[in-house]
Amino acid sequence: MATPPPGTELIVRPSGRIFVVDDDHRALMIRGEDPQNPKRGGFWWTPGGGIDAGESAAEGATRELWEEVGLRLGSPADLGPVVMTRRSVFSMDAIWYDSFETFYLVRVDSGFVPRPQAWEAIELAAITELRFLGSDEIREMAEPVYPLNLPDFLDQLQHNGPPTEPWFEEGRDDRPENNPEPG
Repeated sequence: MATPPPGTELIVRPSGRIFVVDDDHRALMIRGEDPQNPKRGGFWWTPGGGIDAGESAAEGATRELWEEVGLRLGSPADLGPVVMTRRSVFSMDAIWYDSFETFYLVRVDSGFVPRPQAWEAIELAAITELRFLGSDEIREMAEPVYPLNLPDFLDQLQHNGPPTEPWFEEGRDDRPENNPEPG
């Protein structure tokens, strides 16, 4: 997973991500499309993103939580525990990333309404919807949902609480050599 498609640069990108889970055990998800790859279609992901220089994963996740969904925490210490880590190689807006993602858990009331505060240009171009989804809804989605094991994670969270050790997911790898075109 460490090399990009021929002729492209692979950007190593640590990320802070958040499972925003409401009282009904639903996760806040973001739906969007890659503006440079409309054939790919829509897909869903969790709030969060790249860690800025000098930030910890928790600081980046806290900042992203405010920017993307309008939820302000007092400090990174107010994040819940690290509940998952994930590695994923993917492209977005014609840029290839090798992302190591640290996921935190944040609980909200079921009435929480996301109100983005500072979307970047790519987010404005790509994002089409923010919605809370339960595990059964996610399993029935025709579009991909990332992380892939999110429905199982939500079920675990509902029945047993947060995991005692973070889950790990080896995420998708969108490089063409790993996903040949149907022929």
